[in-house]
Amino acid sequence: MTTTSIKKSSTAQVEIKLTEKAVEILLIALKPEAETPSSERSTVKLSREEDKIKILVVANDTTTLRAALNSYLRWIQGILNMIEDIE
Repeated sequence: MTTTSIKKSSTAQVEIKLTEKAVEILLIALKPEAETPSSERSTVKLSREEDKIKILVVANDTTTLRAALNSYLRWIQGILNMIEDIE
């Protein structure tokens, strides 16, 4: 009997509408983390569409997906809080 290995993955995409300036700041701030993830269990792609930042997370499983997505959403909230405090 032969078994076939099936690689499972979980995916989530989030779009957040913000000012174009905030999107630019977020992309710059999050770029190093997306390029050098702390784990090989997930990958993140950041992109922009005018006044939206798009986050695509692909992970080996739903637990890793949730952890990665929560990290990015918390970083975004923290960065937006800092922008608000500066202005």
